[in-house]
Amino acid sequence: LGNLSIRARVNGELRQNSSTKNMVFNVYEVVHHISLVMTLEPCDIIATERLGVAVFMKPEPKFLSPGDLVEVEIENIGTLRNKVVEDL
Repeated sequence: LGNLSIRARVNGELRQNSSTKNMVFNVYEVVHHISLVMTLEPCDIIATERLGVAVFMKPEPKFLSPGDLVEVEIENIGTLRNKVVEDL
């Protein structure tokens, strides 16, 4: 888990291409600290990283909008796909 590739796309556009080795806290530390305060269940998702910083994108920011498809792929684990919906 210390060196898995992580790729994130929005509507097919690559927004992040990194590795778990670049995480501030490694996967083991994250799971350890979270499990001290709550019970982790199978299929729980722990969100730890940001999907690029939209506000700093050039020439202009690219924020998520309703209908956007966000895909996060982690090597040897799989791809999580979510469609952005409008807040009700």
